[in-house]
Amino acid sequence: MTINPDIAKENGLSRHRSRLELEVLHLGSAGLVARVRLYRSACRSKPVYHIRAIAEIPTEANVESSGRKIRRCTDRAQRRVNNVASEATSFIGRAHELREIRDLLVRTRLLTLTGTGGVGKTRLAKAAIGGLYRSFRDGARFIDLGQAFDDEIIVRLIRDATPGVRDAGTLVAQLSDTELLLVLDNCEHLIEKVSSIASQILAWCPSVAIIATTRVPLGITGEHIMRVAPLGIESGDVDKASESASLFIDRARAVTGRDFDQSDLAAVNDLCVRLDGLPLAIELAAIKARIMSVPEISAGLDQRFDLLTGGPRDAPVRHHSLNAMLRWSWDYCSPEERRLWTQFSVFAGAVPMDAVSSICDLGGADTTRVVDGLVQQSLLAVEDTQRGIRFRMLDTIREFGRWAPLSESDPDSALPPVRVRHLQYYADFVSALSTEWFGSAQQESSQLTAANISDLRVAFEYALESAEFHDVADTLFSGLWLFWVSARLAEGRAWADKLHRQFQRLNRASSIASLWTGGWISLLSGDIPGARDLVTEAAVRAADEGDVSGLCLSKGLLAACAAVDADLSIATDQYDQVVEAAQKGGEPMSLAVLLQNRAEVRCFGGDFRGAETDCVQAEMICIDHGDEWLLLYVLWVRTLISHRQGDFVAARHHAVRALHLRTATENQHGVALVAETLAWTLSEQNNSNTASRKGRCWLSRRSGNWPM
Repeated sequence: MTINPDIAKENGLSRHRSRLELEVLHLGSAGLVARVRLYRSACRSKPVYHIRAIAEIPTEANVESSGRKIRRCTDRAQRRVNNVASEATSFIGRAHELREIRDLLVRTRLLTLTGTGGVGKTRLAKAAIGGLYRSFRDGARFIDLGQAFDDEIIVRLIRDATPGVRDAGTLVAQLSDTELLLVLDNCEHLIEKVSSIASQILAWCPSVAIIATTRVPLGITGEHIMRVAPLGIESGDVDKASESASLFIDRARAVTGRDFDQSDLAAVNDLCVRLDGLPLAIELAAIKARIMSVPEISAGLDQRFDLLTGGPRDAPVRHHSLNAMLRWSWDYCSPEERRLWTQFSVFAGAVPMDAVSSICDLGGADTTRVVDGLVQQSLLAVEDTQRGIRFRMLDTIREFGRWAPLSESDPDSALPPVRVRHLQYYADFVSALSTEWFGSAQQESSQLTAANISDLRVAFEYALESAEFHDVADTLFSGLWLFWVSARLAEGRAWADKLHRQFQRLNRASSIASLWTGGWISLLSGDIPGARDLVTEAAVRAADEGDVSGLCLSKGLLAACAAVDADLSIATDQYDQVVEAAQKGGEPMSLAVLLQNRAEVRCFGGDFRGAETDCVQAEMICIDHGDEWLLLYVLWVRTLISHRQGDFVAARHHAVRALHLRTATENQHGVALVAETLAWTLSEQNNSNTASRKGRCWLSRRSGNWPM
């Protein structure tokens, strides 16, 4: 409708009067009361029209008096409104996410909150509205598209919820003059239709901003994607509840009426870790607190899809149980995506694309495309690490993939063949690494092992369970020998014990490498009798089978057992024999290890010159091969030699060299020895303050924050 300028002039209306006010005045003067009533929904916040007053405009009203009445009734204080009802439960955490949403909406008009089902996208969007709607002249409107099934319904839901002239020809015509934040919730099931509508709104309504919540990004120009992660499962303070634990405690208190104190915190934190910090899973678990203790709920998580049910009656059906929520996601996956979801459940940690391509059989489908599909649907998380892009699936999502009926996916997706491929992949991985433990690739090998340790554990456990793969379990354990003795002594001991028990039960013999690896771990753990038994058997077997390297290492470890028992003369004689054999064998790693070990024994025996000679030879071998793991131990012995001779300047020099090696962060045992000896040296120099500081530096280094 066009406004007659004469009417505006007649009634003394200034140019800055709202166009809508002029339209209402014109309709009233023309006697179109019925049309005025239809325009009630078009109320703007500048000015805000009092609907009853507009409807009361007389059919044959005098234009001037009607104008005064309308202006008097409508020139009220502006109101910025939103249509989000107050929540019955408190909003926990997410302070960082709320700040990020606020900051992003300064730079973008389309912000898409993505994340797996049950992660809290809707609740976060509603909380964001509470802090943002005043920034928009016409406030904010929340539209739940969960029950929409076509584009006409989507348009009608938006038009019914938003201001503007509702009987305008189109949605964009209705919104064209509004300044509004529009929140479109649950878009994933109609993603193409919602994308098209959102694109038109952004193009033709320059003052409208959109927040969309969906598992799948809209994929249109100008979209900024914010991935909503689960709630935090760590608080940084053992005496403080994490965000996840705070949510559980709040909801459990509401249904039980009991207070949770500090004694409950560890169990609650553990439960929330097992639930991946997923708010829906945590809230469903809290409901069970009416009839179960927290430890009982944790114990029941092995059957989590049966346990976590009974959501609020007023919640969407898909939020009534964990199973229903994930079933919603499953139903919107393609057959190839379901197949990958099922097979990806074999993984335990974050894995590279190469592992997915090698292990998952997608029947000829392009692996990259299918992986991207699961990423887009927020079922796979992407991690950008120093070792490249990796993909991770939350435990709860992975469990559903393992549990999902095979009849709904594909018989070829059955897990046993996938587990065999998984085992073979990681056996090949360890085999390749085993040749790199002594050399310049040492640090990278150690970091790669740490990055893949979760899946190496899974592969090891599967190999132990399967009689035909026991040899593979043995190879996995022994192939990681340096990782165990330098960084993960306790875990190496656990693997050794499992392997030993299983082989004893089946009356199988361990490999020579497995025996001396287990012996070395036992020696460093202080179990000298156990170490001696293992390396004695290894030495006998190595001699029978002609394994020179295994024989030298085993006899060297026997000498080390003697040294720990304070039989230094016996240990020295044994080292002399085995060093000579290693020199003839020509295997540099074994020789360097034995020279370093003999230097240590000679130092404690007072033969400093002989110890220094061994260290110099071992250091030359390490430098020639680019090794730093053993070099750190060599420099420790040189620090010890200098300290015992009273040359504290040289001792400090060797210690600082050791602590600045690239691989020192992976060699916690070696760093501990060097730092302790350096502290002795500084104390001898009457510099106790510096000694204390160096000790604190070492502790910082173990936590990844080395200040030197």
